[in-house]
Order: sequence, then C-alpha cells, then structure tokens
Amino acid sequence: MSQFFIRNTGLVGFNYDVLSRYRKVDGSQNWVLSTIDGGIEGDVVSGGALTHMSNAIKAVMYAGQPHVFYVGRSCGCMRHAWWDPSANRWNYEILDGEGGADGRISTELATDFSAIDAVVAGNQIHLVYIDSTNSKVRHAFYTGAGWLFETIPSSRQYGQSVSVTMYGGDPLIVADDTTLHDLVSIRPNSIGGWIETVLDGDGAWHGLYLENKATDSAVGRARAMTYGGKLHVFYISVGKAKHMETDFSTFRYLELPSSVTGGASATLPVPYVDAAGKLNSVYANGPLLFNVRLD
Repeated sequence: MSQFFIRNTGLVGFNYDVLSRYRKVDGSQNWVLSTIDGGIEGDVVSGGALTHMSNAIKAVMYAGQPHVFYVGRSCGCMRHAWWDPSANRWNYEILDGEGGADGRISTELATDFSAIDAVVAGNQIHLVYIDSTNSKVRHAFYTGAGWLFETIPSSRQYGQSVSVTMYGGDPLIVADDTTLHDLVSIRPNSIGGWIETVLDGDGAWHGLYLENKATDSAVGRARAMTYGGKLHVFYISVGKAKHMETDFSTFRYLELPSSVTGGASATLPVPYVDAAGKLNSVYANGPLLFNVRLD
C-alpha cells in the first residue's frame, strides 16, 4: 500500500521499515498518516485501485493541492491521485499504460524509484517516465485543461532513470541509455521535435582541461536541476557520485567529494537549493550520508 505522511502541506514518501522509528517528530508537530491509494481486498481505499504500488512515485504541488503520480505494480500503468478539498477526498485516474485518447498507449511502465519525475511550470505539468516494454521515454503534458501524451522518438534504449527540469522555458529531460551507457539530454527543437545530446559517457572532450572531458565509463541514475542559468545533473558513474554542469557550449565534470574508501558505492545524489541560494546535493556512500554545497 502506498503511504504518505503529511506535515503541514508537504507530501513526503515514507517507508514502512522506519515507521516505528519516525512516528513522531521532535517538537510540537506530529506526523499524520494518510492512505492515498491501493491495498488488498477488504482494505482498499474507496475509489482507489485494488493493487500494490511500485517504487515509481512522484508528488508535486499544483494549483495549491498535492498531485501524486505513481505506477501500480500489478497493472504497470501510470496512476494519478489528487486532493479535492471541497469533497475532502482523493480523486483518481489512470493516466497512461492502458491505452486511450490523446496519445495514451497500452504498455508496461518501469517501476524503479528513479524512473519517474515531474515539474510544474505555471499552469502546466510535465511528467516523464519510462515505457519499459519499448525502452523509450514517455512525456505527459498537462496543458491546464487536459493531458497530452507522446513517446520521445529515439533509436536509443532508455530504461533506468529519467529526470525533467525547465530550461530556457522548455522542459529538458535527462535519461540514461542502458545499451550504450550514455547520459543523454532531450530537449525540444524549433520545429516541434526533440534534440538528443550526450552529456556524459562517450569520453568526448568539451574543452582544454581535464574537467571538460566526459568519462568513457558507464553512467546512469541521474537527477537534473536548472541553476544559475545552467543545467546541473547529478548521477552515478562506476559507483561514484558525479556532477556535471553545462550551458550546451561548455561542459564541466566533477566527482563529488567523499571520505569513504574501500570501494563503497554511492547512491543517487539528490540536488536542492538551500536558504542561502546555494546549490547542494545529498547522497550516501557506504555507511555515511553526505551533503555537499557548491561554493
């Protein structure tokens, strides 16, 4: 069953393994449990799905209310739950994976935690996820009035992770090619199509210095963010946490610092901007959890 804890108005994914440990938070506020969807027979949310949920979950705030996008493990389809304050309940719909109008298809969607992402831009929502049957990136676009769907055309095979950020007023998608092991950006062109650019993994030189050279090792599991007018991508390469930044004329690559030695593998770095406006990233390596800041 997909569970979320609500603190004030924010939605945070929660893990049953730590439920007993974090049932209360230090201070006067408490966590309040809210079941959004799913279950088994006899224990299903009214109007929800009789299914178990996968790890592919993304929550955003839109028009002042939480919207949750998630892949059902049983159906392999994209579900959408949103809070209706006037009715004091969650509403549900199947967005994609079971066919339908406006570009929807019948397919199996990836269930990994990094195989879904979404960004809100004004009255629009851009949702990206992986069609695991065909190894392609799917893009769902909420216009403010309804949903439109498309498969990003490509000869590449995508499948491990996908991320999206707004860059130059347009959605920019970052995905990893699971055959060539490249990290690729996908952004709109001027004629309604999409442009693919290899960000890392091909060993290319993008300048005179070592920090301008892409690795020729496998890369993947990326999270993208626009910061300071540039695209910043955090990802994994051969067990190491990495960061690259680009304005698509210059490319700069850095391995994120870690005090752990002995071959421990890093987790997917998660970026955020702190109260001082500095770019940060959080990731684990071995037994330790790190925070790094770009100064």
